[in-house]
Amino acid sequence: MSFKLINVYSRRISRTELRSEYVIKNENLQRIAKKYSIIASPLKLPMLVPPKPYIWGNNTLDSGGYLYNDVEYSEDVFTSTHKHMQGSEIPYDNDISNLVDGTGRTAFVINTELLEFLQNKGNYLLLSTKELEKYEDVTKQTSYHQKKKRSWLSKYVLQETIFKIAKLYESVASIYFPVKLDSRGRLYCMPSYLNYQSCELAKALLLFSKGGLLNKSNLSSLEHVKCYGVNCYGGELSKTSPDNKIKMSRCKCLRYS
Repeated sequence: MSFKLINVYSRRISRTELRSEYVIKNENLQRIAKKYSIIASPLKLPMLVPPKPYIWGNNTLDSGGYLYNDVEYSEDVFTSTHKHMQGSEIPYDNDISNLVDGTGRTAFVINTELLEFLQNKGNYLLLSTKELEKYEDVTKQTSYHQKKKRSWLSKYVLQETIFKIAKLYESVASIYFPVKLDSRGRLYCMPSYLNYQSCELAKALLLFSKGGLLNKSNLSSLEHVKCYGVNCYGGELSKTSPDNKIKMSRCKCLRYS
């Protein structure tokens, strides 16, 4: 916005909700982006640079995350829903700011190989507008069919929005996801749709920008990998304790599945 490359408009979509629309203004960018220009995009997109750090001092925490935070707007590090617990405000400290900053400054990149595959040979794995015909052809639109149609459209719009954002960032070396914190210590990605907490498609389209080596002597890291494998397996096992996940990771039936 500072370099006049895009325009941002606010559009009211309901009595209580506003939505931002990002429209490419620069003619050169329009030619590059072609049909992948973001219009009516989510409120917040991934960053191209590491987020601003949250600096703790004098019993206050300077706003971090997006570069315009505390410049054009003010946004707390805590989610508004969980800022207060048992009637008392959560204290700020260095551990909190280090947690949020460290997570937000983790670099990701678009999985371009998967993106290309899904748009060509692998497009059979995605929702297609042809599926909408089975809802349109119904002679009598019952409330059940209307509900099914809205559900399908919601999933389709989510899929297409994720693809638009992924295409916009596919040539970028690193992207970043600012996060917020709630009173339980849970982190939430601020960018919508395309993030590592979103649906399976969004998570599959993201890779770490900088790889690392896993040392066999680092038991803590190995245990995290084992827990991740059990989470990928799914089912009731993914909801059990970390200790139980590590125990179950030694099971042959789980290891070979």
